[in-house]
Amino acid sequence: MDRVRWKHTGRFFLSAFSLDFSTAMYLVALPYFAISLGAASLELGLLGTARGLSFILGSLLGAVLADTCSRRAITWVSSLGAAVMCLLTARVGSLGQLYVAVAGLGMAVSIFWPALLAWLGDSHAAAELGRATGTINVGWSTGALLGPLLAGWLFQVAGPLPIVLAALPAMLAGASARRIGPGKPSRPRPAAPGPAPPGSRSRLIAAWIGNGSTCCLVGLMTGIFPKLGTQIGVTALVFGLLLGAMGLMRTAVFGTALLGAVWPRNWQGSVLAQLLAAALVATVCLASGPWWLLPVFVSLGLSMGMTYY
Repeated sequence: MDRVRWKHTGRFFLSAFSLDFSTAMYLVALPYFAISLGAASLELGLLGTARGLSFILGSLLGAVLADTCSRRAITWVSSLGAAVMCLLTARVGSLGQLYVAVAGLGMAVSIFWPALLAWLGDSHAAAELGRATGTINVGWSTGALLGPLLAGWLFQVAGPLPIVLAALPAMLAGASARRIGPGKPSRPRPAAPGPAPPGSRSRLIAAWIGNGSTCCLVGLMTGIFPKLGTQIGVTALVFGLLLGAMGLMRTAVFGTALLGAVWPRNWQGSVLAQLLAAALVATVCLASGPWWLLPVFVSLGLSMGMTYY
């Protein structure tokens, strides 16, 4: 724990926390806002596709920009773009316009992370990097835990309100990053000598598959489920509480790993967590009330935390 310059790393923490706090507020309100515009389950799925595809493309662009442009400028432009898309989303009057706004938000947010994480790596020594990366994971996960709790309540007060207010933490993310220090890309580091350890490629592929399968489950429950949930009393407030429970479990995994626990590194445990989450998601069609869903979202948080870690 003493190998991290906490004041310096804390600025990365605040930036990551703020952006995912903003994104979580937006995503909790999004399905209910779309339903108010006439969206059925198909349209909710298409919204998730629009956001996911734009995020993938933006991440590829962000990876190139992070190695060629000022990372401080990238994070500032990204957070400003996310704030603008939040404000524009609250003004849309049709599902077609909402698709464009959601894709714009996905693109804006996606270029932020490659720049911030590359900046984190360049500004920390090798001995600091493990703890620093763990701190960032706790940061964004905590933001994604608290954002839904606030957004669900705000949506009950006034539908578009959490989407509008999500612009504020998005701007804070960029402002926090501006205080970190020089954000210029460093010179390329030489590749480590010698062959890769045995089995490293298969572990990498397994990690891709695990993250992909877990994200599919999370996308199903956060993107399409809210329409079904309205039939069993899942309001935006309840949905925010459920996502908060998922975030609490995910943050607990990251936090215990940061404190030195070994069990989050266990790949067999990750597989079991994914199987448990899949089995519980399969029971959602049998749910007769919102509290049935609590263990479903908690298992998703466990799966996300272990698989991502």
